[in-house]
Amino acid sequence: MKYALLISLILLGFVSYSQTITKATSRGWAGGVCCVSGTRYSVHLQFDKTPQEISIESIYLKGHGEISGTIQKYTNPSKEVEHIVSFGTESNGIIIMDPEGIDKTDPPEFKGVALIILNVNHKTVELIVEAFERLMFISYP
Repeated sequence: MKYALLISLILLGFVSYSQTITKATSRGWAGGVCCVSGTRYSVHLQFDKTPQEISIESIYLKGHGEISGTIQKYTNPSKEVEHIVSFGTESNGIIIMDPEGIDKTDPPEFKGVALIILNVNHKTVELIVEAFERLMFISYP
């Protein structure tokens, strides 16, 4: 009995979470007092098991380097739990929400248009976004 419990506890430490990118979108925008423009990106993720802890380690966007973003838990209309990673760029530079936390080293090589590195239950997970679906451009007054 002791050995069965020990083996069960060891195996729990090796539980992995597989994830799927269900949707990746980009939406260009322009407007404001000084005619600023940019692009907002959203990447929707589904995990086979809902993670207890999830955070962003890094986001790299081709042509922009490392940028900051947010991750939110969301229940879609089909009652499936998704996590949405959001980030963006502006015409006057990259939106940096936490400039002190940005690593200034060269970005890693990757295929695709974006690399998202997450910490999922204390394990590093790398996601490659192959392409973004372009949504309708928004023009603000």
